[in-house]
Amino acid sequence: MDYVGKPHIASRLAIPRLVIPRAHDCITLYLGSRQRYLEQFNTHPGTYWYSLDYLERYSSDNTVTLGAASQATLDDAYKEYVEKYGKGNADYLMNVVGSRHHHYTRAAYIHMDYNEDDAFEQHAKRDASEH
Repeated sequence: MDYVGKPHIASRLAIPRLVIPRAHDCITLYLGSRQRYLEQFNTHPGTYWYSLDYLERYSSDNTVTLGAASQATLDDAYKEYVEKYGKGNADYLMNVVGSRHHHYTRAAYIHMDYNEDDAFEQHAKRDASEH
C-alpha cells in the first residue's frame, strides 16, 4: 500500500495542563489569593491556621505526626539533649520546641467544603483553647 502525503500520529487523549501556583505557603492558596492572605496577615498577624489536611495528621496522642514531632520523638530528643548538653540546657531546648503557639494571638479554621465534618473544627477549637 502506498502512502499519500505525510504520516500523521494523533492522540485522542486530552492532556490536562499542570498549574503550579506561586505562593509562600498553603494558606495563601486556601484563602484564594495573595491579596486575601495579606489582608488577613495585616489585620491579624498572629494567626495560627488550622486546615483539614493539618488536622488529619494528628495522631491519637494529640501530637502532629507530619511537620512536627510525635511525643515519642520529643522524648527521644530530650534524652539526647540531656546527654549532649546537660539537663538544664535540655529543659530550655524543649521549652523552646514546645512554645510554637506562644507567638499567636488568634486561631483560624479554614473550612474546605469537602468530605469534612464538625469533628475537625471541634478539634481545632480544643487545640486553640489549650494553647
